[in-house]
Amino acid sequence: MKNKELLKKKISIGLSLEMSLDEYIFVFEKYKDYIKSIYFSPPLGEMYHSRKLIATQFEDPIIVEKFYEILKLARKYNIKLDCVLNKPRLEEKYVINSLDAIDKLDVDQITCLERHADILSKHFPEKKLIYSYNNDFKIKKLESIPKEFSTIVVGKYYLRNTELLNKIKSQGFDVKLLVNNGCSYNCEGCAKGTRKCINTFKSNLETKTPEELYALQSFYPNELNNLLNQMQFEPESIKISNRTDGYQYLDMCLDSYINEISPKEFISKNNKNYRLYCRLAPFNDYHKSMDETKILQYKKQGFKV
Repeated sequence: MKNKELLKKKISIGLSLEMSLDEYIFVFEKYKDYIKSIYFSPPLGEMYHSRKLIATQFEDPIIVEKFYEILKLARKYNIKLDCVLNKPRLEEKYVINSLDAIDKLDVDQITCLERHADILSKHFPEKKLIYSYNNDFKIKKLESIPKEFSTIVVGKYYLRNTELLNKIKSQGFDVKLLVNNGCSYNCEGCAKGTRKCINTFKSNLETKTPEELYALQSFYPNELNNLLNQMQFEPESIKISNRTDGYQYLDMCLDSYINEISPKEFISKNNKNYRLYCRLAPFNDYHKSMDETKILQYKKQGFKV
């Protein structure tokens, strides 16, 4: 498949506590040529987690022990460790309190908020700093982003505009593509909260059908292949959103993107598999009624973003 060479050692997966160690071994063995890094937030309390499910899971000491075993396993497969400190309202004091724990984890890179770059770069001068998606990057911010960051995580309309991606690269930053999050194209950022996310989705439905919205906000394997072939540079990595899902989701998602398997193959088996390419929760109520033929028609028409 066309994607295979382009995706070698490019995939960044989330650490899912829904998976067993045996399932991780299976995934790491099957996709060892493609997985570059695994990202996670530290088990230091609910203030470090945007997802309540993960914060609750870390209250169980057995789960915490499994977390460290997963990291050890990733190391055995030469997978880089990416510690994520990006909860939108994360206070500086919690970043400072996490420094010793991150030291012990011996991570390779840290994904964080812009306002914490100075603290983290001074404490970890040898670590790569990644500009979190939760910073809600806009191209007009580009020249003001601290140079401590090596990489910027982008999604939404950047996935459909190579000119904007080239601008990021021209300013000296690498690019990490978040392909399956499925955020609203006109989202105002995670800091606005879940209610704002839902209201934006509802507002968009006033002018667009569910199929049109899904076509725009999902990102299919062939679209990723086309983007990679159009870009003038290689992305630093391609981020898969999967932290609250288990083995089956991750395996199908990686299989589809790496081997460029048509979404229809998975969606025809279970309409919930629309989530493989767009995880925006409000779409869940429309999976049963969405028409894949219409979605493909909208995708072929293209989008102005």
